[in-house]
Amino acid sequence: MESSFDYIKRTTPRHEVLVQLAEECAELGQAALKLRRTLDPDVSPTDVSEEEAEIRFREEVADVLLCIGIALDNDVQVSATLDIAHTMIYKRERWAKRIREANGDE
Repeated sequence: MESSFDYIKRTTPRHEVLVQLAEECAELGQAALKLRRTLDPDVSPTDVSEEEAEIRFREEVADVLLCIGIALDNDVQVSATLDIAHTMIYKRERWAKRIREANGDE
């Protein structure tokens, strides 16, 4: 069976990967702003905890790095924190699974 990376590359046109990258970058920006608000609640209070905001931020970092890797055809393990690398692997497998299901390749 081909790797999830190769499967995504084969089944997803580069222009669609770039669309997803742009969406993920926007979500990362929102997550960064939300995390910033938890770090200085006196300026702009939020009902999200710092821990929740940090988790969301890390998930969005993983999404962006995954899309960059796909867009650049570079399945390099990210030398970021281990939890981000694990999240990327999980999200890559989930992405490939969704495409397989949509294409009837399961």
